[in-house]
Amino acid sequence: MMYILGEHRSRSEIYLGRHFQTLTPRGYMSGGAGYLISKPAVRKLLDDGPKYPAHCPKDGNIEDLDTGRYR
Repeated sequence: MMYILGEHRSRSEIYLGRHFQTLTPRGYMSGGAGYLISKPAVRKLLDDGPKYPAHCPKDGNIEDLDTGRYR
């Protein structure tokens, strides 16, 4: 992990994981083996994602797929 992260700048928007190209237009990173979201990417996700709790799934949907929808 250290070598992979060493290739990226600390202030970059990083979203790493096993990329699946299904179910969303740009695909999503699978959470099965884990995925990584940098602090700047989390800020972007919060800015671009659902604005109100009412827009969030009530059924505890698949969080990695939902994250991929807003990246």
